[in-house]
Amino acid sequence: MSLILQLLTNGAINGILYAILAVGFGVVFLSTGFFHVAYGSSFILSAFIFLSLVTHGGFGWWSAGILSFAASAGIGCLMELLFFGPLTRRKTMDGGMMVASLGLFAIIENLLALLYGNELLSIPREFSPVLRLGTIQLTGLQIGQATIGATVLALVLLMQKSRCWQIIRAMGDNRELILIQGGRLGFYRTLLFMLSGAIGAIPACLIMVDVGLTVHAGMSYFLVAVVSVLIGGVKRLDGWIIGGISLGILQALVTWQFSTKWMDLVAFTILIVTLLIRPEGLLDFRKRAEEN
Repeated sequence: MSLILQLLTNGAINGILYAILAVGFGVVFLSTGFFHVAYGSSFILSAFIFLSLVTHGGFGWWSAGILSFAASAGIGCLMELLFFGPLTRRKTMDGGMMVASLGLFAIIENLLALLYGNELLSIPREFSPVLRLGTIQLTGLQIGQATIGATVLALVLLMQKSRCWQIIRAMGDNRELILIQGGRLGFYRTLLFMLSGAIGAIPACLIMVDVGLTVHAGMSYFLVAVVSVLIGGVKRLDGWIIGGISLGILQALVTWQFSTKWMDLVAFTILIVTLLIRPEGLLDFRKRAEEN
């Protein structure tokens, strides 16, 4: 029983990071309608910027994290201004946008491989103190991850009542409506890509500190974000969070019985089963009667 509780706790903490990752992908997917595959490369690029700042730049974790957060927002901005924005103005279909995003992902991944190699890299750190809560053991790093993650998710949930979230929803439902009402669609899109990149940097830095990453891990974490959004419901911000936490717990239980190599298979299986049984996601988004 104690082992199960420990696995559930570890999975929930990982799930919090997955949920943040899902929010970064979800805001772009909801507002634009295409699979932003390059989000995976933005995530991994954030992690290696953080690694370089700590190991080569001599920055502390907090200052390196803040700089990585800002750099990731800038990366998202450049992706929109130099790549996705021009494609959108040329009225590229969503399928073409996804393929272009996949190409950008491959370019960034291979450039990172040339710079950092293919092996697992991590940040050297001292032994983390352990806190015991009954039969559950939590390292100081896990407590930090849970605290930062929960704070970020609380702020994200508050965003649902903001004008920013209303614009995101409106862009996904009716992009022309924003233009009619005087909104600047290009400006809003740029802000969303910046927000997406910055949000993705948070779990990227925390995972790099914890277990390290390879330059090829971007696709696996992109898949985690996609599955969390789709099983939670595309239009439900709270569903993305529930989806991410659920996925983290399930993966922890599978790792206990099998191996971490099965994690991607678990994500794919959950996605397929959810789409077959409940395609609208775990939290059903119901339109108002007048919209049907």
